[in-house]
Amino acid sequence: MKVNRYELAGQKFGRLLAVEKEKGFWRCQCDCGKSIRVASYDLVSGRYKSCGCKHAEDTKAGMRYRHGMSHTKEHRAWAKIRERCHNPKDKNFNKYGAKGISVCQTWRESFEAFFEDMGPCPSPQHSIDRIENSGNYDLGNCRWATKKEQAINRYRTIWFEYQGTRLCQKDWARRFGVASDAITYWIKKGKSFDFIVEHFENRKQKD
Repeated sequence: MKVNRYELAGQKFGRLLAVEKEKGFWRCQCDCGKSIRVASYDLVSGRYKSCGCKHAEDTKAGMRYRHGMSHTKEHRAWAKIRERCHNPKDKNFNKYGAKGISVCQTWRESFEAFFEDMGPCPSPQHSIDRIENSGNYDLGNCRWATKKEQAINRYRTIWFEYQGTRLCQKDWARRFGVASDAITYWIKKGKSFDFIVEHFENRKQKD
């Protein structure tokens, strides 16, 4: 059926809904929410089917296809963190996205950027782990880690930093060659962590 290009209001062209005529153009509402002006001929001929979002999506899809890693562990890890942080329908969204945890924009838009930052997964036992459990998925807060390493990184884990080195309390205790409770003892005494480090380092030298 021939389309009357002068009466397009309410008609759908791809993702574009013709809303109102404006001086030879039609103001259209795209499915993505963006509003654009398109010439009548371009709508009727099918030249314009979206505000440009479809082209952007197709470009990204092509990039994902070209990298040749769609079925790898790295790509699955990338896809999962995006889903649980940004897809309310994901079964784990309430534990991540609903709590304000997100994937940085660079990673969210590009698997290649994610892979360049994180590199290949070291082994089948490794998966993506956030160093700060309340933090986002980004280069400064992510690592490949085993389940054992991740078990240390729970909400109850206490972290200390000394001269640029940041470790959990248990790892500092191992470094000092003492029980974790020994650090807790000095913390309860009101001592700074700098004092605690110097105390145990001096004791190691005397031993």
